Amino acid sequence: MVESGHWADTARRRFVEGEKATEDEEGDDGEDSDEDEGSDSEAAGTITLRDPLMNMLESLEKSGFSASKVFWGNPIWCNARMGETVTKLPDGTLVQIGGEHEDFYDPDFLVYNDVIVFAPTPDGKSCRTGAPNFEIYGYPEEVFPETDFHTATHVPSLNAILILGNASREVEEGEGLQAPLATPIYLLKVGTWGMEKVETAGDGPGIIWNHKAELKDGQDVLRVAGVDGEWEGDRTQRTVVIKEGETRTVGVEFEEAWELDLANMRWTKEASSWVTVPKKKRGGKGAPF
Repeated sequence: MVESGHWADTARRRFVEGEKATEDEEGDDGEDSDEDEGSDSEAAGTITLRDPLMNMLESLEKSGFSASKVFWGNPIWCNARMGETVTKLPDGTLVQIGGEHEDFYDPDFLVYNDVIVFAPTPDGKSCRTGAPNFEIYGYPEEVFPETDFHTATHVPSLNAILILGNASREVEEGEGLQAPLATPIYLLKVGTWGMEKVETAGDGPGIIWNHKAELKDGQDVLRVAGVDGEWEGDRTQRTVVIKEGETRTVGVEFEEAWELDLANMRWTKEASSWVTVPKKKRGGKGAPF
């Protein structure tokens, strides 16, 4: 058990219980330290998380289960995840966004809304394991909610990463809920790491996850399409309104696709290239088909 007042206990309570450290917990000398205290970024709603516990878990790559055995308590922050994205920037920086630890039935299950920026090594290599320099950014839930199984596409013209989709986005059913559902989209500004919610118009995919997204060559147009995974859980799915007030999760065929014009943030759905051809009858008189 970690004793009260220890830096690990302070960091644990900050992250798990949302409790801010008091002045007498900042360090032995009572002075503030950039290494021990999260600070507000110039970008609105962005918080740089520098708790020693979080940095240690990142460096040691502990799972939530092994970390909780050391630090005890509720589900704890860790970087052993699935459903996260890692986007490589032109300078070699790696940007990891969101993801989840374990499945919903596991006691250590958590879905994250953080961003981890891994600087390239001195010789210019990109790496997450053993990265010498990284920053962890957190956001209030109203700025950027818990997100997993999304896509994250670097858009050079916007100097931002466009985050699209979310398997953990919940929809409150009831009167007034109508189609189409808005697709979760956020812009992560490169450099400041500020997060902005994006409003769109048109015929979009709605709440989608396990999909793919890429910029069309030479255009500021994002193409979003389904993925035909080997397993049912790997295939693209989305939440749709089946009638007013009710939703359903449906599969997305891999030939289904939508395009988002980034100049006006308007969706259009691509016409399917697949054509249903009636089966011709074969055989002569008395043939069964």
